[in-house]
Amino acid sequence: MKKRVSKILLSLVILFNICAFDGFAEDNISVTLNGEALTFDVPPQLIDNRTMVPLRKIFEAMGAVVDWNNDIQTVTATKGNEKVIATINSKNVYINGEIKILDVPPMVVNDRTMVPVRFVAESFGANVDWNESTRTVIIKTNQSNNVSVFNMQEFIKGFELAEYSKYNSSASENGLGGTKIYFSAVLDKVEVVDTDNSIDAFGGYFTDKDSNKWFGMMSTALTDSLDDYANFKGKDLIVCGIYEGYSEKLKMPVIQLYKMADIHSAAVKTGLAKMMEELDIKTESNDLKTSNGDITKRTDYDFLSTTGIESYLYENYKTLNSDIGKYDFKFEVHNYGYYSEDFCIDVSANGPDLGLLFEYDTVTMSNYSDSEIEKGKEQLKDFMENLAADLIDKIPNKKLTGSYHDSYYRYPNLKMNLIIKNYCTWANYDRGNKDDSVRASVFRWLPNLDGSREY
Repeated sequence: MKKRVSKILLSLVILFNICAFDGFAEDNISVTLNGEALTFDVPPQLIDNRTMVPLRKIFEAMGAVVDWNNDIQTVTATKGNEKVIATINSKNVYINGEIKILDVPPMVVNDRTMVPVRFVAESFGANVDWNESTRTVIIKTNQSNNVSVFNMQEFIKGFELAEYSKYNSSASENGLGGTKIYFSAVLDKVEVVDTDNSIDAFGGYFTDKDSNKWFGMMSTALTDSLDDYANFKGKDLIVCGIYEGYSEKLKMPVIQLYKMADIHSAAVKTGLAKMMEELDIKTESNDLKTSNGDITKRTDYDFLSTTGIESYLYENYKTLNSDIGKYDFKFEVHNYGYYSEDFCIDVSANGPDLGLLFEYDTVTMSNYSDSEIEKGKEQLKDFMENLAADLIDKIPNKKLTGSYHDSYYRYPNLKMNLIIKNYCTWANYDRGNKDDSVRASVFRWLPNLDGSREY
């Protein structure tokens, strides 16, 4: 009896091991994309004689953007103007609006949507082969040299997919102004747009994957060539931008272009929003420590860079104790060249309100006497003149301009109707003359540029 039981147990062990080996062999499938092996947290496996793979991993490796709707158990992938929709447990899938029937429907395995690998690849025009000896699915795309170059998920990091219906609103306030968004689109045309302050700007008209129209403010004519953007016309793009609001004139939503990429060639173009962000770096004082632990001030400032000038200003002009209170200053140095200057120094102040001090009747600052207010104005003006003279001495051959600066939007959520206030405006050249032959010379006040303006 014992021998009989032992034989039965031995048979079961052998059978279990055979099944386990066969199961491993069945599932030991690898996938390569343009010669590079893909790795999965849920491995490819055979289900109903079909190789099933995690959908998201394959799609994203091919340069597509993937979105999941948990309410209806549907996944949507877009790549340029191509769009694929699949629903869990449904054999009906949609490729660019055309219905296709699968042999095996998408299914969830270990929290991953699994689909037939051939369907995934062929959705975006790839070729699929099977190597039986190595049990490898071989996927090749028409852009094999570029797929590994353009990292879709890294490119859109920090931006959210734009739901067009949310942004196509003519309401003056919708609470979405300043939102960082992205969408798949084609650039239809690029043109020069006239602005109220006589600075030409570039604008682009986009059509997204659902045939919706967008307008993107790209850059100023002084910083980029129109052709640099025109080269992207007609290409499959991923567009990242800062939502500005809805244009009643254009009848479409408007973004400030941050960056865009041709998903096939991996070519990337930076927009004005990204340039502004990079120029807006505020470098605080960077003291150096000596060997004995003492603090010494920096002397190796790069006066030919915006950050170098900012570092110097933070080091030497951070505060002012005036008769009407203490000011803590912040410095933003730009090299936009709007008025043909090499550097523009914007000085904002955390302290008694400069607008009340310089623009309005002294009665609005009733906490101070008339003499204190006048003395405060004089001290702020002297402070600015000393700062300007110092920079002119440090950078003698560069055209400089500066002022106490404050700006805000009348409609902050939409970032519309920009209000700019300047006080104690100065320059070391003839700012009214944009001729390139104009050279830096001596300090001068520009009182006609003081006050408030709305753009």
